Amino acid sequence: MKKIIIIVLSIALTVVLLIILAGIYKFNYLQDDLYIVEKNGQTIKLNDYDQKFIDIAKNGTYLIDGELVTLVDGRAETEIAPDSASKDVTKYSDQYIVTDINNDGIQDIAFFLSQESGGSGTFYYVAAQMSSAEGYQGSDAFFIGDRIKPKDLYIDGENTNNIIAFYSDRKPGESLSANPTVDMNKKVEFQLTEKVSSVPGSAQEINQEIIDYVRTQQKIALQGKDINLKERLKISPNSRTLFLAQYPEFSNSKTQEVIDHFLIAVVEDFKKIVKEQEKDFEEYKDEVGGFPASFVTQKTISFEVPHLSEKLKIIRFIIGESTGGSGSEENAVFVFDEQGNWMNPKDAFIDPETALNTVAKRAKEDIVSRLGEDNLFLKGLAPTYKNYQNIAFDDTGNLIIYFDKYQVAAGSNGLVTVEIAHSDIKELLKPKFLKFFHQ
Repeated sequence: MKKIIIIVLSIALTVVLLIILAGIYKFNYLQDDLYIVEKNGQTIKLNDYDQKFIDIAKNGTYLIDGELVTLVDGRAETEIAPDSASKDVTKYSDQYIVTDINNDGIQDIAFFLSQESGGSGTFYYVAAQMSSAEGYQGSDAFFIGDRIKPKDLYIDGENTNNIIAFYSDRKPGESLSANPTVDMNKKVEFQLTEKVSSVPGSAQEINQEIIDYVRTQQKIALQGKDINLKERLKISPNSRTLFLAQYPEFSNSKTQEVIDHFLIAVVEDFKKIVKEQEKDFEEYKDEVGGFPASFVTQKTISFEVPHLSEKLKIIRFIIGESTGGSGSEENAVFVFDEQGNWMNPKDAFIDPETALNTVAKRAKEDIVSRLGEDNLFLKGLAPTYKNYQNIAFDDTGNLIIYFDKYQVAAGSNGLVTVEIAHSDIKELLKPKFLKFFHQ
């Protein structure tokens, strides 16, 4: 009997001891009965807290090298070019940090992203999701390196708005194929006021004057001369809309007025498209209840200067537009005389009709030799002023013809350009135009 009592007590003590050990383990390691109360009063289990931010990061939109990329469950695939088998594959990486980046009292998340484009490179970035009045908002993605080994992210001790990316890279001069073994760090500065506008993104609020888009101004050198470069950037908090324009600014008021009116027209077109896209987006949400990544509106403007002198200025704008598909690209060429007046391209020729037929014939011959006649859209090459409205001259007088995407060939060919030697067209030009060029 005494032996039985001893056995029972031993079993009981063992059970008690196991319960105590289980409690210690649960309290110190599992933490599934600990909660965090957020600023908005929401209570979240400690174990679920980071996962909330990870889910936000893995289903957000980010600006990577000028392109909006939307992750779905931590992954995005986008075509590098229409009808191309190669794709940009962007992935959420496991290294992250949850902290208040923008000092609004609400936690944010910064993390590594990787992007592969079908080649040997794997490019790593650091991006963030930061709280705003409209909810969490994706940031620019900051490039860290190619084929590095991400390790961790830390808060900058000097400025809590900055994140330090800790990673391994190769020694200077070492091949990219070598294993990254050198520990490095890079500071990432998230600045909502410059990188991502906090202006709400509804169609009504986007309907503002063009001046609201001014972002930066700097001088750049073109043909040995300094001119002002302006950039206008606007991204909605939901990252569905992006407007980015780079353009020159000239002191001549006549020239600048033409450029300003052109920009205003592009912005008005952008607003119209945004309004239509937002309407479709709201209808989709009502019908399906989801948030599709395809309802985006992107408008970009870049420029180049084929000719710049005191007597003649030629500006070529490239306008890109995307609403979720492969997108379009168009040209807009402006020619200004020495007084700053906008000139019609036809004014360069003695007989515009003869010049048009000659140029159209030469352009067709050039493109057929490169792409083959079976692959052309002949309607876009027909000798009409609309087809050949975007022409320019370089410093030596060569004629450059710019065709829009899809105008003369499949979209995979992009913007098609034809150059005709000055010697082949100089007999067609008015004498006053001949003196503009260096021969």
